[in-house]
Amino acid sequence: QGGDGKVLYNFVANRTAEIWCMYPVMFALCECTKTFPEEIEVAGYAVADVFAKCGIPMMVWVSSMTTN
Repeated sequence: QGGDGKVLYNFVANRTAEIWCMYPVMFALCECTKTFPEEIEVAGYAVADVFAKCGIPMMVWVSSMTTN
């Protein structure tokens, strides 16, 4: 079972890092280059926040329920 925990940890850690990478990309596209309008910027940050703050804990919770 120790291997399962390591796999889960690596999966969640990788998804967290990927989601956190959305923030600087959004900043570069919206603030620096003005590629997207302000409405898209706000929506993009909102989506990233929901994934980062709700999606990651939900993945941990669901996977802990299915492994026990």
